[in-house]
Amino acid sequence: MSDFYDHSAQIQDSVSGKLKRILTSALTFFLFFVLSIVTLKYVTGMMLFFFGYQPEITYNRINNLPNDNPAAWDKKTITFAFSAAPILCLVMGIMLLSWLSSMQGIINKVRFVMLWSGIVFTNVFLSLLISAAIGTANWNSSLYDFFAPVFLWWRLKTVLLAPVSIVALIMTFMFGYFMCNEFLRFSFTSKINANKREKNKFVFQVFLIPVIIASVPVLLLSNEHSFPLHAIILLSYPVMFFGMLLRNETDVQPVRAKKEDVLNNIPVVELILSGLLWLAVYFLFK
Repeated sequence: MSDFYDHSAQIQDSVSGKLKRILTSALTFFLFFVLSIVTLKYVTGMMLFFFGYQPEITYNRINNLPNDNPAAWDKKTITFAFSAAPILCLVMGIMLLSWLSSMQGIINKVRFVMLWSGIVFTNVFLSLLISAAIGTANWNSSLYDFFAPVFLWWRLKTVLLAPVSIVALIMTFMFGYFMCNEFLRFSFTSKINANKREKNKFVFQVFLIPVIIASVPVLLLSNEHSFPLHAIILLSYPVMFFGMLLRNETDVQPVRAKKEDVLNNIPVVELILSGLLWLAVYFLFK
């Protein structure tokens, strides 16, 4: 049962409730951020293996490639091997968000998992487009990966890719705009969704703060090679957040929310999975 909207109502929220929502969201985001990076590396590595290379796949880098020998590469291999993983992430993100849209009236942890996973996988694709112009400008940099070598082999110069990166940045902003209400559905009372100030506070609580917190363990898994790309991906989330603020500023329509505070629980499962995943990557795959 959804409760009624009251623009003048005082909203009571406990500190423990806020902390549990933030922690739940941060752990969920961390899980799918790491899984998205693993997807990028392992799908790319398998594609390279298919084309006859012997890649050594780690979380931060794919090693044992003839990067100093242009004759060992061709346009077909570069195109398929390095674009497959980002496109797969986009397809996965779209599928997850489509599944989310089919869960009408259902507000639970599964929906929250679908929301974060769809956002993370879709945003990886957009972030790689944003970083492509920088990567093509300096093929010795760590950002020369995924779309960057594909564009360079197709002779698309940096000056031509700058508009692509700008469009991807705008799309990231608009992605946040359209995803805003999905987070507001998890507010524990519809009174939050009755005015823009409360809506801004809630998306700050369950979106931006969790991303900032999760950035610490994410960057601890990075090294000098992967840090620039991981940082660009993380920095795209504040861009998304500004899109959410615009949605709250311009959209006066209320968002229905359930009284059940589904995020106000100690995230034991998420904590265990996140800890195991971090340890596995750090000690086995880094």
